[in-house]
Amino acid sequence: MKTSNPSTSGTEAVAPLDLSKMGWQKIGLPTAIRTGQPAHEAVEKLVTGYLSKGELRKDELCLRELAAIARETLSGLYEIASLKDDKDAAIAFVNALLRGVRLFSDGIPFKAQQPGYTLPVFRKLAEKTGTWPGVLSVDHDQLEANKKIIALLRLGENAPLNFKKKQWTRKTAEVRVALNLLEHRQYLLRRNERIDPYDPEDGRYFYDDSKFKRLGPLTRANYAVWWKKFEPMFLGLYGKDFENHKEFSGYWKNSVYRGQSKARALIRRDIKKRIQQAFRSIAPKSPSVC
Repeated sequence: MKTSNPSTSGTEAVAPLDLSKMGWQKIGLPTAIRTGQPAHEAVEKLVTGYLSKGELRKDELCLRELAAIARETLSGLYEIASLKDDKDAAIAFVNALLRGVRLFSDGIPFKAQQPGYTLPVFRKLAEKTGTWPGVLSVDHDQLEANKKIIALLRLGENAPLNFKKKQWTRKTAEVRVALNLLEHRQYLLRRNERIDPYDPEDGRYFYDDSKFKRLGPLTRANYAVWWKKFEPMFLGLYGKDFENHKEFSGYWKNSVYRGQSKARALIRRDIKKRIQQAFRSIAPKSPSVC
């Protein structure tokens, strides 16, 4: 959603803002806000409408609009703070982030006993990723609390990458390349959603992912095959003379290859071998469960 004028948002001590006076009429925020209803009332109306499953919930409009308000408010506060070096906007931005994180994380060990506790829905999301919103702190108590939250969420337990025991690192060039290939594939899949494969023009850019779908999820059992399927994409991204790509410049400085008559061939061989090994490092032992 594009906005021409960033919003501002107060803390709890500040009266709610009437966003209609700030140039928000032209963007796709809820009718209640565009027509002059204070923001907190509009949000309350959307939440009530979604939970009651009444007239307002058509096509989950309420949920989409609530998400839009949150995104645009944070973006607006960040823009004001960054471009204008505005201290109040910076404080409001940080407080909004903290409130969102703490609504979820504060008291997690105790909430499990309360009626209506919804940790399972968050756990299902957390199990499939290695990253989760949290509070950065040098306070040891907060650090310990973060560990408990990670354990309760089972963060990364069912992720498509290996986050258990000895973990890979992005400091390794070949791991960065393997992750980049996986991310590029996801980018192409997202782009497919906007492409009509039967269109004479756009259809040329449609990405055929069938070779990976036939393989199943990346695991320690099939990582070598995944790398082989990724090789054409690797050459497309890093070039046919990939050994000269800056990502692999360290190979040419390695004394192992100095004076070798076939240094180029040896470097190319070892780069591919180590990328394959990187795929093994990032692959989970067993496939993630949907």
